[in-house]
Amino acid sequence: MRIEGKGGDDTAANSIVFQCSNARGTDVIAHTGFWGDWTATRYCPGETYICGLQTRVESSDASDDTAMNGLRIACCNFPTNTETAVISSGAIMTRGSATSGTCLDVTFNNQSPGTFIQQWACSSGENAAQYFTITSTSTGAYTITTTQKGLCLTVQNGGTGYGTRIILDNCVNGARNQAWSIVPVGSDRANIFTVRPTHASEMCLDISGSSSANGAVVQLWGCNGTPAQFFSLSLPTRANTGSVQALAGENDRCLDVSGNRQNPGTYIQTFTVTAAGTNAYQLKSSGGFCMTVQNAGSFSGARIIIDRCVNGASNQLFRASAGYQGGVSLSPFHATNLCLDVSNGSTNNGAVVQLWNCNGSKSQSWKVTLPVS
Repeated sequence: MRIEGKGGDDTAANSIVFQCSNARGTDVIAHTGFWGDWTATRYCPGETYICGLQTRVESSDASDDTAMNGLRIACCNFPTNTETAVISSGAIMTRGSATSGTCLDVTFNNQSPGTFIQQWACSSGENAAQYFTITSTSTGAYTITTTQKGLCLTVQNGGTGYGTRIILDNCVNGARNQAWSIVPVGSDRANIFTVRPTHASEMCLDISGSSSANGAVVQLWGCNGTPAQFFSLSLPTRANTGSVQALAGENDRCLDVSGNRQNPGTYIQTFTVTAAGTNAYQLKSSGGFCMTVQNAGSFSGARIIIDRCVNGASNQLFRASAGYQGGVSLSPFHATNLCLDVSNGSTNNGAVVQLWNCNGSKSQSWKVTLPVS
């Protein structure tokens, strides 16, 4: 690691990004992992690896020596197996909104190699020209294919320049100009992503001139964080069914639906593990209800219930980060300063599960097998 010398700017240490390669491929989007807190010790949850390292350096304004006083790591998923690929299908809406009214579109629905992709007003129902299938690959990237003919969204001639067009072409296994990194814009923009070809990761899928017109060109352009490069889509997810175990108690305490009452409003509690447990990762009960922060409360003590799943509801979406002694900390997207917590660190059956200010304690650490996307 190299630390910058004083040059009039802040003294700083550089960031280092690691990539994992195994028999299943290489993780090509390592830098999109989540970062831990500034602390001397940090763990990555199970099924993840350390993919990045950042250090923090004390300001030189102080009278003592400038020194490194912080460290944090990023954790990323290992490459996944093609035999367990996951898919989703639907329209891909352009210009950063599910209500923009415009979609990626196959020109004249000509489902043939070489056909340009354009922007067009979204149709109701499953219009074949606007219906795409997104499939995970062994490297963590995705292919985007037409549902009708299975042709791949492709960067024309593998180009890397500004203005390179996007076409349909026959799918080629491992072709990087057909493999896309789909990167969330931010936790406050659910289901909004940038789409980047893996052969030119500094470039983004872009609507030329940020146009709202029918027929607007879909191209590559340098990633710039504007709505012209934001797309609304349903990213495929992988579900792991099993228990979510509390580290606060003995090794047999798990999240549990009270009395197995699979009804909206039922509280979540901790309970003894059983072979027919009612808990499923992805924070859904066996009855298909989502773990929910009651009334979207954003205060310490807000209760956790099950409720009907609502697409994109931030009080039903939980962020995983590295927790106490290798566990996982879970925070709701609508209140990321709060963590899922066992009240008073209790080991009793029926102990309340709630939100509480994140404090890195054992009562906020969970043993979870995270899905690999």
